[in-house]
Amino acid sequence: MDRDGRGIDSGQGQHRVIGVHAGVADPFGGGRREGRIRSHALPPGLVPAAFYQLGKPKLSESVRLCKHFDRYGGNVPHDSTAPEPVPLTLSMPAAPRAGLTDGLVRPLSEAPAAPVLDAAASDVQVAEFLVVAAHSVGGFVARTDSGERAVAVVAATVAALCGEDIRRALTHPDLEFLRGLAPAAVEALREVLLAIESETPDVVAKALEVLQTPSPPATGR
Repeated sequence: MDRDGRGIDSGQGQHRVIGVHAGVADPFGGGRREGRIRSHALPPGLVPAAFYQLGKPKLSESVRLCKHFDRYGGNVPHDSTAPEPVPLTLSMPAAPRAGLTDGLVRPLSEAPAAPVLDAAASDVQVAEFLVVAAHSVGGFVARTDSGERAVAVVAATVAALCGEDIRRALTHPDLEFLRGLAPAAVEALREVLLAIESETPDVVAKALEVLQTPSPPATGR
């Protein structure tokens, strides 16, 4: 092809086009070919020499490059590939679980919404109440001014939920067992024993501290 865009005469009545750019339609191949076409013998006048535009990108490629150039304000990075999106999982932190006695004690209320257990009743009456309460929906509220009796009510409620001896738990609470309750067991207890109401809530709360799991000792570096 000469400088005016005309075909080069090979001297045999044919135009020979040398080094056609990759991706140009090949009239003999029925489609597009990749790479460089080393040589094609074309009959005169079949394909205009100006059809082959060497070194010019396709229109769609030119538009893409211009948009990319405008996007970076002329400072086109070496790697023009858009970064892959990174999936992120956002979630709210879980609320801390209530401890065995956290917020369990409160002052007397005028009209509790749940059934009320008088912890000063006999062990037999308390045990009978807990058998029903452990298998009922809605829980109950216990009332006592004795810290020792409050601990006994907690132990007896756990015994009722576990199918253990309720009256023995009232008189001999297993403190180590209560301190080692799993979070799911503590949650089940708090769903049944809603609160312990007292005229002396500070005294009762202080007595229930024996059920708290001791914090591990601090270790020095």
